[in-house]
Amino acid sequence: MRKGHHQYVTVISDLENHCLLEVIDSHKIEEIIEAVKSLWTEEERLSVEEVSIDMWAGFAKVIKPVFPRAHIVYDLCMIDFIWCRKLSRNWTKSDDSLG
Repeated sequence: MRKGHHQYVTVISDLENHCLLEVIDSHKIEEIIEAVKSLWTEEERLSVEEVSIDMWAGFAKVIKPVFPRAHIVYDLCMIDFIWCRKLSRNWTKSDDSLG
């Protein structure tokens, strides 16, 4: 995996216990679903109440078949990152116009 080459992995972690559970060498929806389903029994997956994901639309498509009762919580760090990037672009444009 190299930066800028679109070779993504999917990281599965336990936010309550602060531990890494799995690294899936894929960013394809069907492969992620299959891998995540293999980590827990159906009964365990049905008991999951919340799942935190980043804003890639594919992750939301994974949640319903894997954790049908879970609420989706979007990762605020990613939201903050996107806002900061947009603000930074606006500041750069403003600075250029002052020139």
